Amino acid sequence: MDTKTNVLIGRYLKDMRMHAGLTQEELATRCHVAQSFVSKLEQGERSLKFIELFDYSKALEINPEEVYDESRNVLLRLHIRESLPESTSVKTYKGETSEVSGNY
Repeated sequence: MDTKTNVLIGRYLKDMRMHAGLTQEELATRCHVAQSFVSKLEQGERSLKFIELFDYSKALEINPEEVYDESRNVLLRLHIRESLPESTSVKTYKGETSEVSGNY
């Protein structure tokens, strides 16, 4: 996986961990890994292996597909945003001209 994907998955897992009210240590215990492993994963410094996804999903009580679906959606939005020019004139549905920015 690329770095952006690792970071997005890490952020999502961190959000889910915090939503579940777990510390990194508690999640690490549930997944049978070291706390430093959880930290690196959440920071995007390490990629999540397929088999590990199931351990994390079970510990966080989420669907494994949810992790990748959410990351893919965020990556798609970032790609679209980055592909827009700095500022573009577009016609609104009323025929008026409006400026949109790729850096919103």
